[in-house]
Amino acid sequence: MSKPIFVETIKTLGSVIPAGSTIVFDYSDENTHTAHAGERTKKQLALAGGAGEKMLASYSYNALERLLADNGFLIYEHLTPDDVIERYFTRYNIANPNQVITAFDNVNYCLAVKK
Repeated sequence: MSKPIFVETIKTLGSVIPAGSTIVFDYSDENTHTAHAGERTKKQLALAGGAGEKMLASYSYNALERLLADNGFLIYEHLTPDDVIERYFTRYNIANPNQVITAFDNVNYCLAVKK
């Protein structure tokens, strides 16, 4: 989604869902569309674009937290790629060192709760 569409989506959700509702989404971090993005991220962008799902926007944690707070949400859980690897892939990777699984670079996951 473009930033304006994402902002409008969060505003709309914030205005129509009841307190206690949750939203879960992934988003590209602020380094995705910069020189700090690695080759794997560049490939991810190309693959998504080729599938008609262009990754158009990226956010810093602080900017995302502000956007959500301004629309009545609190971040309940936030996972970076390193968090995802540690939580979900570590045991597998130890057991399968020749087939290590990693999370998508520069992609974070957010669970936000409506206040």
